[in-house]
Amino acid sequence: NKPEHITYNLTKSTVFEIADQLEYVLDSMRITDDDIIEVYDDGLTAGILENRAGKWVIEIIYGTVVSEWGDGETDDGYYITYAGVSGVELGKRYRTFEVFNPLSGYIDDILERFDFEL
Repeated sequence: NKPEHITYNLTKSTVFEIADQLEYVLDSMRITDDDIIEVYDDGLTAGILENRAGKWVIEIIYGTVVSEWGDGETDDGYYITYAGVSGVELGKRYRTFEVFNPLSGYIDDILERFDFEL
């Protein structure tokens, strides 16, 4: 069962572009019709994360591998590691989905991360 209440906050991608990958993420996390979901690829703030109160918050991050060891840089200029991703090579681009714990208000409480090569 797919949740019907999904709020999209997208500026870098379209719902169509992420649909299959988001469906995989939702299935993997066993998110149901009863769950409230917010998806961000921009504009996610500490305040939103601290006050998620039972909502599933999913952040989409775009990045590029910048070293042979799997170090990466997001399109916004932040560090991200791809060291644990199979087949990582210098220059590869990824769309990363980070799923935050809906039962926590901590800004770094990520339950699961999914990386898809672009």
